[in-house]
Amino acid sequence: SLKSRPPAWAKPMGAMDAQKDYEDKRQKDLHRMRTMMSQGIHKTSGGLRLTAPHLLNDFDEDTVLNYRREALDTVERSSKRIRHALQQSVRMRHDLQGCVQELRNIELQAKRTEKRDQLTQKCGGRLKISSLFTLDVVNVLVAPEKEEGEEGEEGDEETPST
Repeated sequence: SLKSRPPAWAKPMGAMDAQKDYEDKRQKDLHRMRTMMSQGIHKTSGGLRLTAPHLLNDFDEDTVLNYRREALDTVERSSKRIRHALQQSVRMRHDLQGCVQELRNIELQAKRTEKRDQLTQKCGGRLKISSLFTLDVVNVLVAPEKEEGEEGEEGDEETPST
């Protein structure tokens, strides 16, 4: 029979107490280690094993070079992954900026078309708007009114006229 497990996000009632106990133990161990280091325990070979168990057991030159090479390879792989992620992020941001600019152009074109249609209706269709107004005049008529918070925003560059 399979025993059903609780979901990973549901902590048992004693989880907070267990986490507090773990943090207290960690603080106590950290204080004890600092005290031993200040007393010079790391200066003996047995004390060095206690204070730095991650270090190599035998320190001959070949072992140290190999350990160092492996550590540098690990760092190089990590930095390549980070560099790749940053480059992809830059590409995606650039693509997103292009999409935003295109959406702004589409919105502006729609406003221009709407304003032209309104002006055409006001004139009763007697005159062609393109002969009466230049594109600059239509841009002024269609220009979005800036609200109080929009004055110095980054995206307020002029959009190219089409």
